[in-house]
Amino acid sequence: MVEGAEPEVVLKRAAATVEGNVEAADGTSTHNATVILAPAAESLRGARSLHWQATTDQTGHFALDGVARGEYVLCAF
Repeated sequence: MVEGAEPEVVLKRAAATVEGNVEAADGTSTHNATVILAPAAESLRGARSLHWQATTDQTGHFALDGVARGEYVLCAF
């Protein structure tokens, strides 16, 4: 993701979809990047059921489905 960019969150009844695009510093799409969503609270980081992982497609797009309510850290590499 571009620094300062906001991920789009689509809320559903019990869970959300977090999706976005990963771009390199020069603005080009980054395909095959790994995206990880983990709980922001250190006390919850050991709960594997609260972790999601995706790989970006050829356009740099990713989607994480079934995300439970909460605060998360999103990383891409």
